[in-house]
Formats: sequence, C-alpha cells, structure tokens
Amino acid sequence: SASAAAVLNALKTFAKIDDSIDLLPPQILEPLCDMKQNVFKTRKGQLNLKDTLIALSISSSVNPLAKKAIQEIPNLNRIEGHSSCILDKDEEQTLKKLGIFITSEPIFSSKDLYV
Repeated sequence: SASAAAVLNALKTFAKIDDSIDLLPPQILEPLCDMKQNVFKTRKGQLNLKDTLIALSISSSVNPLAKKAIQEIPNLNRIEGHSSCILDKDEEQTLKKLGIFITSEPIFSSKDLYV
C-alpha cells in the first residue's frame, strides 16, 4: 500500500539506509501476498501497512538493516502525513497507532465502495 511505502521510506530515512536497499526479501513477501490473495481473497494480495510492519519485524531476525529500521519506529511519533485519497480504516488506525497525524483529500481511492 502507499501508506506502507511511505512509512518504510521514512524509516529508511531515519535509519540512514540507502533507498535502493530492499528491507523485505521475496522469501518473506511472496508467501504473505500469496496467502492474502488465495486464502483471504484480497485484491492482488497487496500488503497493508500492518502486514508490512509484521513482515519487517520477521525480516529483522535475519537482516540487521531491517532491525535498524524497526528501531526507528518511535521517531514516527508526531510526524505529519497527507494522502491524496481517503485511506482505508485499518490503514488510518495503524498510522494513528504509530503516532502519525494524517490528513487526506475527500476522494475515494476506488469506485468499489461496497467490496
């Protein structure tokens, strides 16, 4: 999700990790996306912010840079973000739990309002 990408980028910035480095290897992402798509029937198996942070936590057990990024989560507290569309309720709640103040445009991200 866009929220997940924004948070990962912020964590990389705080941790001074080069943007070209992938913190989430395919060995972790592929099974998660497969389960979301084939078991939970989500659109394209896309990971939301909470899923992405859980994957980052798993990755931190074998990747010291992922661990370094996780240690920067407290620095997200009290930062501000803006979305160009209305966020999913779960995304918004996760951002709030991280202490991120979020605003958004009054535009839905999809025309599928009853999915």
